[in-house]
Amino acid sequence: MATLDASCSNRQIIYPVQTIGGVAVQRKVFVPTNDEFARWTNIFTNTSGAAITLQVITGNNLGSDAGTTIVTSSSGDAAVTTADNWATTFQQFVGTTSGDPRLGHVFGGPGALVGLSGVSFANTDDNPFWRYTLTLQPGQTQAIVNFATGQPSRADASAKAAELTALAGNASACMTANELAQVVNYAAAAGPGNQSVPLADKRILMAVAAMLLGLGFVALRRNHA
Repeated sequence: MATLDASCSNRQIIYPVQTIGGVAVQRKVFVPTNDEFARWTNIFTNTSGAAITLQVITGNNLGSDAGTTIVTSSSGDAAVTTADNWATTFQQFVGTTSGDPRLGHVFGGPGALVGLSGVSFANTDDNPFWRYTLTLQPGQTQAIVNFATGQPSRADASAKAAELTALAGNASACMTANELAQVVNYAAAAGPGNQSVPLADKRILMAVAAMLLGLGFVALRRNHA
């Protein structure tokens, strides 16, 4: 059963560890009160006696249905590739209205040890997914951190997504130095660690985290020789 992280003023939900084929997997979901993003950290530990290579796939349901439109990416165009660190989307206008917020999706940071090894992200498809390839030595732990941000404008979504790639400030709140050291999809995996986070209603956090889980899930696929 998921629990609230008291050391993080109950702003983070910690999900129980599950073991899949010799890999212990855990998720933590953090939502600040003083910033506009949600962060999920997926943690993988090799509990076996041999090296394991994994394909870690994050899938999503953006809610924008066939109106899903890519605005831009970190490379400056509207085509999302494995070279990108982030992308932004919105629901295409019907007349003069668009029913969803403008979304930023952060895959990692520049110069990271592990970048995207695959991505499927296209207009009209609100179920994008992306993939990382991890190789874990016996006893080794690696973590993948992703962010989602909802913004009032397309420009704001792009600016916030770009900011989060630095994994600085609020982006690393409630992460210990040890947890930051385990993150492999950001070269800038360093920050203030356990920052103080304002208190807020636990029910709000649980609701937001439940919504976030609709945006992102993780699948593991183990490589076979």
